[in-house]
Amino acid sequence: MAESLLPVLGVLVTSLPVFLVEIAVMVLAVSRWTRHPKVSMLAATAMGIMLVVELISRTASVLLPMRLMGEGRSATDLGVVFAVIGGISALTHAVALGLLAGAIFSERGPARPQV
Repeated sequence: MAESLLPVLGVLVTSLPVFLVEIAVMVLAVSRWTRHPKVSMLAATAMGIMLVVELISRTASVLLPMRLMGEGRSATDLGVVFAVIGGISALTHAVALGLLAGAIFSERGPARPQV
């Protein structure tokens, strides 16, 4: 297990900019919770989901091939596993983006008249 620590850390470090943005948005959402509770809840939940999905999928992209190849699995098996993980990751990411869109467009007042 120790031999897989360095590759996992490498993948997570390269994803650091994404993690920092997701965490920053979560902090901003929580800091504005009292003024806009619904918007803040949707935005913080969306970013939390994205952060967890990102962490899990990046870690799995390193650990799964190592484990499956160690078990003698074929490249086809790896492809199937990655397709399933990719599909689940994409669906979960889509849900998070839907929540974020809900946060962006909720609690808006009526449109201002055009001049």
